[in-house]
Amino acid sequence: MAPEAEPALIANPQKVVRITRTIDPLAYSRVGAVEARKAKQGNRFDVPGGGVLYAATLDATCIHEVCSRFRPSAFYRSLNISLDEQEGFSNELPEDWRLNRRFYDLEISTDLPFVDIRHPKTWKWLDERLPGVLFQRKLDHFDAEHVYSSDRSLTRQLAGEIYTATDAKGPRFAGIRYISRLNNGECWAIFEHKEYVNVSEAGVRSIEVNHQDLVAWSEMWSVTIK
Repeated sequence: MAPEAEPALIANPQKVVRITRTIDPLAYSRVGAVEARKAKQGNRFDVPGGGVLYAATLDATCIHEVCSRFRPSAFYRSLNISLDEQEGFSNELPEDWRLNRRFYDLEISTDLPFVDIRHPKTWKWLDERLPGVLFQRKLDHFDAEHVYSSDRSLTRQLAGEIYTATDAKGPRFAGIRYISRLNNGECWAIFEHKEYVNVSEAGVRSIEVNHQDLVAWSEMWSVTIK
C-alpha cells in the first residue's frame, strides 16, 4: 500500500511586507459562506470561518499586486482611445491612495510550516484529500492550472483544506506560499491560527513617489504617480 501523500512544506519566512490602509494594517481578510462559492468574488485563498492575511517577500511584489487595477486597459489602447475616454480607467496612481496606505514590515512567529501550493507534492496531497471536489469539477487531478485558477471558488476550496488540516497538536500549517500572477514574486497567505501563528508590526514606511520599485512599475505601465 502506497504511503499517504504529504504536501511540500516551506519554513516560516519570518519577515514579510504588505501594503494596506493605515486604519487596521493587521486586518485579516474574511469571506462568507455564500461569497466563497462565487468564482469572481473575494480573495484567492480566503476561508469561510477563518481569517487570512496576505503579504509578500518583497516590496515590488506588493506593488504589482495592489496597484494592478491602475493599469490602463490594453484593449482601449489597441483602439487608440484616449485615456480620458476610458471608462473606469486612468493613467494615474492617485495621491490620496498613496497617502492612505503604507508599507508594513511584518514579523511572523510560528513553529508551523507553510504549504508550497505550486509544488506537485502538494497537488497530489490535495488529490487524496479532496476527491469529491475533483469529481464535482470533472477533474482527474489538481495541477498548476487549478491552484492559480481565476475561479476563486476553487482556490478557496483548496485553501480551506490546508487551513483546516490538524494533527494531535492542533493546526498543521501556518499558511500558504504562492507565486504572484502579476510579477512572479513570492507571496504568503498567513492563517489566523491565533495560538499558533503570531504576526506583529516590525516597521512602517510611507509609499514615496520616488520608491524604486514603484517607479519601475509606473514606467512599465505608463502610469503617473501623484
